[in-house]
Amino acid sequence: MPNPPAPTQPAPLPASTAKPAPAEGPRPPAVQAPAAAGKSAPSVTPSAAPAPSKTPASKPIARVAGRDIDVSELLDLWLHQDSLQVLESLDHLVLGRLVLAEAGRLAVQVDPEKSEKAYQDAVAAIEKTLSTKRPGVTLDRYVDEALGLDPVRYREYLRDESLRGLLAERAVRTWVLESERAEVRVIVVKTEEDSRKVADALAAGEAFADVAKRLSADGSAKDGGRVPPVVKGDTPISRLAFLTDVGKVGGPQYEKSSWLFVKVDARPEPLHGDWKDVAAAVESSLTERPVADLEVSQWKPVMVARYGVDVSPLLEMAGQRAR
Repeated sequence: MPNPPAPTQPAPLPASTAKPAPAEGPRPPAVQAPAAAGKSAPSVTPSAAPAPSKTPASKPIARVAGRDIDVSELLDLWLHQDSLQVLESLDHLVLGRLVLAEAGRLAVQVDPEKSEKAYQDAVAAIEKTLSTKRPGVTLDRYVDEALGLDPVRYREYLRDESLRGLLAERAVRTWVLESERAEVRVIVVKTEEDSRKVADALAAGEAFADVAKRLSADGSAKDGGRVPPVVKGDTPISRLAFLTDVGKVGGPQYEKSSWLFVKVDARPEPLHGDWKDVAAAVESSLTERPVADLEVSQWKPVMVARYGVDVSPLLEMAGQRAR
């Protein structure tokens, strides 16, 4: 879960290095191992993920001097001590549920070998951290003694998160490939003077990718300005990309203290069909490049509108007013 969830690291790190979970939830683990040639293995589908258990809002979680401490009190404490962490964790759960809903609608199937590899990679990543921070401590021992959790249940959690990550990759990328989109490169500069330098270099015939590498302040500069596909929508980059002809450069457009140039390389035809019709193209594209944050950020609001999300029960349970 991509994190769409999760996911590059679906499990908590050891306590000494633990970090808050990212808001985009599942950044999906970059697992692109192709299925073995000649094999026809059964696939893993979204239904393989377990349904979450329901905990009544009034359930006591502890008793002191004969009086209950309710789960709502714990939520209230968490929200007041670290509301961002709580809301980021909730967002992670929401994203995971959106992934399962969309993957189920698409009937996405994941090769069991890929699912197993993603799980083993997750275990290996945690064990590598443990070997540095707590030499000689195994994963199961750490989970049992340091986290106070059941190692078997913990590994089940890891496996489920790994599967959700793979489903997230496929749900997000399928949506992108089935959408009207533009393949673009960008140059982002912070000053008007740099904007003029970019315009002059392009007018002199210098390749857009070379100018991007030399002058762009965006993280895509090292790749010649190449960014993930931009889906047609109402964002500034999308509007500019779809107002610019293929092969041409749009901009500069001033947006959020930066000047933006866009070169449109292509506008591929959207894919159509069921999962069985698009699976090969989706898997091939994932092998070429993993799902990027830009793709997840475009996919998520569409899924929220499609399926609906209401997080007010958490705030109400903690006695807070939903906003």
